[in-house]
Amino acid sequence: MTLQNIIYGLIRAIHNIGSSIWIGGLLILVFTFIPTARKFQGKSPEIQMMIGKFYQMLTKMIAVTIPVLFISGIYLARMNSNFLGFFNFSNTYSTIMSLKIILVIVMLLILFLRKKNQKKYMQTKENKYNIISERFVIVNTVLGIIVIFLSSVMVVL
Repeated sequence: MTLQNIIYGLIRAIHNIGSSIWIGGLLILVFTFIPTARKFQGKSPEIQMMIGKFYQMLTKMIAVTIPVLFISGIYLARMNSNFLGFFNFSNTYSTIMSLKIILVIVMLLILFLRKKNQKKYMQTKENKYNIISERFVIVNTVLGIIVIFLSSVMVVL
């Protein structure tokens, strides 16, 4: 095993951990925290506070993983002999890579839109934010699952 293989393996592991934190966190929100928040909305301020704290911690973790995923993703792409460039659709590998990048950009835009709406609705004290925020999280989760699927396909190319 060469040093280059070891470095590649470490960067792949870091990339996989970052993906697990981001998409895994979204899955936890969609399948556990959002339903729990709905069930206890207005009934238990302690549970609402706990969910809010978890969400803040998860947001901080995701904020750290995004640049890590960006840097490690560029390295991993460049190390693959099938990689012809970003937004190059000449072969299957580069096409899938480009689709992943597009989906991640959409996910980041949704994240920023959700944050923008959060500030807007926090000022007006409207409850519409919860519904909008939940929908954004669900859409991002679906997109994240698609990105993970595309990543799995890329491994066999």
